[in-house]
Amino acid sequence: MKQVLYFHAPNCAPCAALKPMISQLQNEMTIISIDTAVSYQRAVAWNIRSVPTILVISNEMEQGRLVGSSITTDAIRRLYKQ
Repeated sequence: MKQVLYFHAPNCAPCAALKPMISQLQNEMTIISIDTAVSYQRAVAWNIRSVPTILVISNEMEQGRLVGSSITTDAIRRLYKQ
């Protein structure tokens, strides 16, 4: 089963800007929101170096990654459909 992991931080402006897009996409796919300040070890396990980061995983294997402030809903959809 595919899932989207959304890594973010509370003081991250690009993360805040991405939040409405993530809410919109939750109707289309399973999205797990991970606050890196709270779940630091999970971020380390997935080699998260900056936020926001979107990972698409399947069977606990990374299928693709988007990083930075230029993430769009269309980019997330394309990555999810791969």
